[in-house]
Amino acid sequence: MIPFISICIPTYKRVKDLIRLLDSILIQNYSNFEVIISDDSDDDLVGNLVREYQRKLPISYFKSEIPLGTPSNWNFAISKAKGQWIKLMHDDDWFSNEDSLAAFAEAAQKNDNCFIFSSFTNVYFPEERTENVRPSAFRLKQLTKNPVSLLSKNIIGTPSVTMYRNGKDIYYDKNIKWLVDIEFYVRKIAEERVVYVDKPLVKVGLS
Repeated sequence: MIPFISICIPTYKRVKDLIRLLDSILIQNYSNFEVIISDDSDDDLVGNLVREYQRKLPISYFKSEIPLGTPSNWNFAISKAKGQWIKLMHDDDWFSNEDSLAAFAEAAQKNDNCFIFSSFTNVYFPEERTENVRPSAFRLKQLTKNPVSLLSKNIIGTPSVTMYRNGKDIYYDKNIKWLVDIEFYVRKIAEERVVYVDKPLVKVGLS
């Protein structure tokens, strides 16, 4: 059975963060998904952790012989996805509540070919101060009219808050580092309708 959503997790050594993310996936009230983990670490800590969680979650694990770096490790995880929709999650981000994945799935079911993103909650460590982040109506309108407006302000945020249809040939530009997410968003939104979910579905870890 083809999963509806592929949760793609590129990771590098951050085992404690990955535990938090995997635990947030475990509690989801939605089950039609797979988890892809692409490990860029030079040790076995992530692999050992994944073996524990494979008893609880449908995880496919891949370890790079030579570290790929960002964003090539993102692309590697995406290339292994079998699901109809791609849900990239950075290993230091996690789902806000047990209904987050269901909310993404509902948005996808109501809107076939589109680029989905949600509002989110920044969590600042070590104090764990939180801040809900959502775009203004003006910025949303600007985004749909001209995606390049993201260069003045990235109202979407991290790739962890996005989801899009799996096209098998849609990747982040490995030649770009600092604006790689914005370049990808602009390219996608130029071709697809934007669907915004006005709920903080993801928590973004910041330190």
